[in-house]
Formats: sequence, C-alpha cells, structure tokens
Amino acid sequence: IFKTKKNNLLAGLKKKYERPGIIFQGFVPRDKLLGRYKDYSMLINTTRCDNFPLSIVEAGINRICVITTRIVGIATIYRDNEVVYFHDEKDLAEKILTIARFPKDFDSFRDKLYQKTTGFTGRSLGTNGFAAWHEDPE
Repeated sequence: IFKTKKNNLLAGLKKKYERPGIIFQGFVPRDKLLGRYKDYSMLINTTRCDNFPLSIVEAGINRICVITTRIVGIATIYRDNEVVYFHDEKDLAEKILTIARFPKDFDSFRDKLYQKTTGFTGRSLGTNGFAAWHEDPE
C-alpha cells in the first residue's frame, strides 16, 4: 500500500513489477482498509517521517508481512526478524519479488510481528512505550 505525494514510486513499481500475483493496491481509504487486510499478503510502508505507523500494527495483527523504511522510530520498535527493511526502490522491488516467490520463507516474520503487535497494550503505547519494546534480544 503506497501513498506518496505524487504516487511516483507507486507508478514506477507498477510499471516495472506488477504481474499476476503482485498487485500494487495504492491508497485505500481508512474506512475500507481494516476490512480488506484479509486480502493482502504484504504491506509496503514507504514513510520517511512517520515513526510509529499504525498500519504496521494493523498488518501485524492480521499476520501480514511488512516491508518498510528503516527510520528511527520504526527501527527502535521492530527488529530485523519482525519486519523486512528496504533501502531504495531497487531493494524494495527485490524484496517484494522475493516475498511473492517464497512467502513461506517469511512466516517467521509474520509470526514474530503478530506476537509483538498483539502484545501492545494501552500502557505500552503510552509515554513510556518505547521502553516496553526495548527489551534485550533473545
């Protein structure tokens, strides 16, 4: 799911990589999004400024693999084995194709993200929320 200022990234990725089984949905209005998560196999988050996108939480709760930018807030909350990070358009395209070709290889990402997001509470999302997610790696 993309929402960019002029949708240049979306248009470029669609042109180069859309094929049977890979559909770039584009923007979905909020009132329709929650009901449609069951139709998606991955969420692509292209933010460069949203430190805690709720779309990642929603995707996690729905066991959807997330590909996202590595900005400070997201990288502080989610580990490399919970979401898939990308660096540029080429890297993003490669990761989309890899996940589309080998979805079972990313089941552990879905499971770990699900465990994390279903463990969020009102307290952990409060002022000291980041401390709750900063436990030592297992």
